[in-house]
Amino acid sequence: VVEVEFPAGGHVGVDNHRMEATAQQVWVLDGTLDLTLGQETTRLEAGDCLAMRLDRPIAFHNPGAAPCRYAVILHHGGCPLLPHLRDFMGHPNVVGYVLDAGEDLGAARRVLGAGPLLLGNLGGPDLAELRPAEIRVLCDQALAQCGPDQQFVLATCCADIPLDTPPECIEVLTDAVCRAGRTTA
Repeated sequence: VVEVEFPAGGHVGVDNHRMEATAQQVWVLDGTLDLTLGQETTRLEAGDCLAMRLDRPIAFHNPGAAPCRYAVILHHGGCPLLPHLRDFMGHPNVVGYVLDAGEDLGAARRVLGAGPLLLGNLGGPDLAELRPAEIRVLCDQALAQCGPDQQFVLATCCADIPLDTPPECIEVLTDAVCRAGRTTA
């Protein structure tokens, strides 16, 4: 997860043809952003989020008179991240790392130290195939690995939760967080 403050009138482009296994979400926090993927341009306003595969050239343009602030969430295509965490440390504006299902969250925290957010490690596409009791066990295991770490967010490692996932399977996630005392709601 990277937070970007893009200057008014700014423009930058990237050729992504070698990153086709990587997915990205761009979430505009303040301002306006024109995002061109291949030949298609989409205007994003504060609160808008756009998900895409990085299989075509991408360009960012701030058409506004004020800076645009947005978050970029990269998904590494289902490959384990833990062995590569040290490679990503020290990059500017990185606020968190999302680990794949089953990766050792405690080991990741030892590598990263106390600062950045650590997110994961449930497999979103798997939720539709599991029973609520199985999901509860996975949630409890992830939360136990992180203990009182307030910089941990229980999350799916993939943005792709199937539309046919039974609601009770998703509700188990909220229940696990509440049972662990990680919310004031």
